[in-house]
Amino acid sequence: LLVPYKLIAQIGDLLLEKEAPFKPRLFNIYAELGGHGGIYSINFRQKLRFIKAQDIYWSGGICVLPQGSGWKANFPVSVNWYRPFRSQSGFIFGTGQVLILSRDKGGYIRGTFRIAYRRHFLKWHCSMELAYTPFYSYIYNFQYENWFGAGFAYHFMRNKK
Repeated sequence: LLVPYKLIAQIGDLLLEKEAPFKPRLFNIYAELGGHGGIYSINFRQKLRFIKAQDIYWSGGICVLPQGSGWKANFPVSVNWYRPFRSQSGFIFGTGQVLILSRDKGGYIRGTFRIAYRRHFLKWHCSMELAYTPFYSYIYNFQYENWFGAGFAYHFMRNKK
């Protein structure tokens, strides 16, 4: 799993610009259809302030769905690296965990990772992204499930240099 990530990063360094004029906002709220929260999720994303050289941020969210006679809630948490591409877009590479609680089945945890493309719309302070976010379980036996998502974010605050 680490080899494809390094290969993508090396190819990306050859193709991507070193500096992009757009800097991601300090924090934003985003809605995701599909993605690492399940069917949908509402998320909060914030840049890690103590890492100055890179655009690394964490995100957390929630998704609540009816399930049988009860409910099911997903709580995705992830750490992501944003790599600028041209002036108003970039690639995202990340990993995380999803805590899944169910009234009928109890709780369990699944891993996820993210490879995404994000496009920023500066005039409207928002962005959209398309992502490949597969789930995998690793506690009892290994299972892998392909998953895709699309997201929309509203940005609140600019980074300060």
